[in-house]
Amino acid sequence: MLRFFRQIRQRLLIDNKFSKYLLYAVGEILLVVIGILIALQINTYNQNKLDRSYEVKMLTEIRNALVADKLYFEEMEEVLYNLRTTSEFFMDLSKNDQNFNDSLLPKIFDLNENISYQYNAGPYEALKSSGMDKVSNDSIRILLSDLYDFEFPRLEKSILQITINHKNNIDSMLVLLGDRYIHDSRGYNSVGWKNVPIDLFQRQGFLQILAGVNFRGRQAGRRIKLFIPTIEKAIVQLNSEIDK
Repeated sequence: MLRFFRQIRQRLLIDNKFSKYLLYAVGEILLVVIGILIALQINTYNQNKLDRSYEVKMLTEIRNALVADKLYFEEMEEVLYNLRTTSEFFMDLSKNDQNFNDSLLPKIFDLNENISYQYNAGPYEALKSSGMDKVSNDSIRILLSDLYDFEFPRLEKSILQITINHKNNIDSMLVLLGDRYIHDSRGYNSVGWKNVPIDLFQRQGFLQILAGVNFRGRQAGRRIKLFIPTIEKAIVQLNSEIDK
């Protein structure tokens, strides 16, 4: 092809047709420029395709993490609800001057639920370290920054403030229940409980523990319940962006 164009140029020069040669030279330059532009466009298209593939991959990982976080928060909401209702159960027993009996011991241990707070920010941090400009949609970029840099940390701080005394309260409750090791007739120490005061439900220390557990269950549960729709909304928006 290049040889063909070279022959045309030589023929025009030999025939002394300079104007036609000039016109041909301009046309040839235009063809080269068009070829370069097409190559650049193809290269840009391929790069955009790779960038979009990476963006979708990272957004999918963040979406999956949020789905898992939502399930975890729903489980924690259930735990906190149980703490609240269990504490209210024993508050009612106290109001009705009920005494402790062994059948109630398993329900007392429902007050010993662990309260934790966690979420998976790993995929977001990976995206953040590679550059948030990888996210082409401004709304999604703002959504993720607000969710992980503000909303999640703010909720964490709130939950920690509410539940800071939970372990100490539960340890105090175990002290009230008495000695948990029983020396049986075979000479072994088996796990059990003795010396639980019969008036446990009227004791001020136990009532204070119930009040603390009830407060934590109610307040922390409320905050988590209100936050779950925020996660759900983020999942919906990410799904829309991933699928488009």
